Amino acid sequence: MRADSLDKIKVSDIPLDRVFTVSKSDKLAQLIYVMSKKGADRAIVTSEGIPVGIATVKDVFIKLGTKRLKGLSPSSMSVSGFMSDKFVSGNLDEDLLTVSRRMRDEDISALPIIHDLQPIGLVTRRMIINLLKNKGKTKVKDAITLSIITINPDAKLPQALEKIRKSPAREIVVVDDDKPVGIISEKEIALTLFDLLTRDSIYHADSAFKRLLVMDVMKRVDEYVEPDSHIEKAIDILLNRGLNTLPVIADNEFVGLLTRDVIFLKFLELEESKEWKRL
Repeated sequence: MRADSLDKIKVSDIPLDRVFTVSKSDKLAQLIYVMSKKGADRAIVTSEGIPVGIATVKDVFIKLGTKRLKGLSPSSMSVSGFMSDKFVSGNLDEDLLTVSRRMRDEDISALPIIHDLQPIGLVTRRMIINLLKNKGKTKVKDAITLSIITINPDAKLPQALEKIRKSPAREIVVVDDDKPVGIISEKEIALTLFDLLTRDSIYHADSAFKRLLVMDVMKRVDEYVEPDSHIEKAIDILLNRGLNTLPVIADNEFVGLLTRDVIFLKFLELEESKEWKRL
């Protein structure tokens, strides 16, 4: 589907991404299973079948790091301790411009859609980007991020985590001899920890985690885009490879990044202002 205007398309007009649910009383082990084995970034938390909150990979990861966890395991803790009580949602009758604005204003990457008090799917930033990628003459340089945070592939994983937590960036670029070779984000780090947690207690998982290197966890990147490339090509690479960030190369120099979130915000800005460059 090509989007002529997001305000003309209702949520009910598009296929939704799959949504996963867990009960508030479920153990953390069940939530980790959904995230690590089902590939879910988030799960809707329910109480007596009604949505009451949401738990994201980031929520779980951050809260694991703030609890006194020595000797505990995921089977001894409940989902209720890792969920966010703020539940933002949409419905089938809303238009995509409205739900896109809500994702921007709430700083969320996916919006649960509720029908008859039940979550039936997700609208995501990726979906909106894919709908708008052919609209106008947007180039990579129109959405490039020039601020770059890097790390070496042989750095310890906790170093990468510290860099991510101290910066506004959600992902950092792994560089070897000034060449980008991979991307690492809080999600990759979190899923690695979750995998370790399925095998052992949190205490022992933490010890194993600290021994891992960035190269053990990063997503390898061997495709790049140039500033003057049409953004459609870059979006296809991002979507097909399951990436959120892509290095931008000019004259064999690493000059910036193209990220899902910046593309989404740029597209939404153009959609609101109606200033798309026409083909």
